[in-house]
Amino acid sequence: MRLKEALYAMRPLNCLLAAIAVFIGASISQSSFAFEWNVLFAMIAAFFICGGGQSINDYFDFELDQKKQKNKYASITSQNKKQLLGIALIFFIIGNAFAFLINHWTIGIALGITILLIVYSWLLTKRKYIGNLVIALGTALPLVFGAAVFVEFKVVIWLAAGAFLVNWAREIVKDVEDIKADQGQKTTLPMILKTKPLLLFVGILLAIAIVIVYVPIKLAIFGNIYFLVLVTIANALFIKAFLELHAYKPSNSQKTFKIAMALALLGFLVGIL
Repeated sequence: MRLKEALYAMRPLNCLLAAIAVFIGASISQSSFAFEWNVLFAMIAAFFICGGGQSINDYFDFELDQKKQKNKYASITSQNKKQLLGIALIFFIIGNAFAFLINHWTIGIALGITILLIVYSWLLTKRKYIGNLVIALGTALPLVFGAAVFVEFKVVIWLAAGAFLVNWAREIVKDVEDIKADQGQKTTLPMILKTKPLLLFVGILLAIAIVIVYVPIKLAIFGNIYFLVLVTIANALFIKAFLELHAYKPSNSQKTFKIAMALALLGFLVGIL
């Protein structure tokens, strides 16, 4: 497999974002920027475990991507598929090896998410409504993983919970946008629920997330004016995204979600100042 294809399998930008989230989680747990070797090890661990997850998913979706003419690899052969599996295993081993250098918490989280990613890609990809949960969890866990370096979770757990709920809602919106492409291939929540129950469910997820992120300020354990302002703007945008979904504009809703999530993550970071 060519280097370009191996890098594509990893999705380095996604993995870099996971590593940055680990740094933010570690820094939040210490209420200061956490520049330590163990934090770097945790960032590397998250980067490679993320890469393993992306690659193993491509391995199990290989034939499906061929049928849909969406295969991303130049040489579409069984050998190429085997190489994908090998790359995924190497990435998982490297990631877990770095997690083993830190503590029992990071070992447990790294092994847990590795098993979850493999089982999901192997057995559950056609049940996309379960995949939404796995992806949302994978987005929120890097914050917890960073805090696990110092075994200090009292602030991060609230922010990670909010991130989990928001990402779950966003994944559902993506499924609304992709419902035609997924027909006959995967089962998604918009295929199971009618419009009103689906909107209600997404609204509940967002409402809980919006409330939850203010808990650290309410408990006086984290946050400052910058955090408050950015998170409040992000929450206003989440409401806008929901209204766009209600108006059946899933593409617009998706874009608004992305902006809101970026602002919220920036708010988490500046809350350390």
